[in-house]
Amino acid sequence: MDWIFIKKELQEDGLQTFGIVSEKFKSNQKNGDSDVWLLKCNFSAKSEVFSTFSKKDLNNEYKVGDTLTIKYSENNPENNIIIELEN
Repeated sequence: MDWIFIKKELQEDGLQTFGIVSEKFKSNQKNGDSDVWLLKCNFSAKSEVFSTFSKKDLNNEYKVGDTLTIKYSENNPENNIIIELEN
């Protein structure tokens, strides 16, 4: 699914909840750029647990167990963003 469509969907029917950082790992950049920290969050919606996509933590400021804000599609919670990491 197209990222522009997901953002539009979240603007139209997005709900907010809190998620917990469940994973954090360093991504080795093959093009010579500096390594980047990535993280994933777990959150609950519709009585199920969902996981976000891996997102860059550019300032390396969050750790496993931290609480972050998730915006997700009411129709499809698999379409989601981590508010604090959107830039």
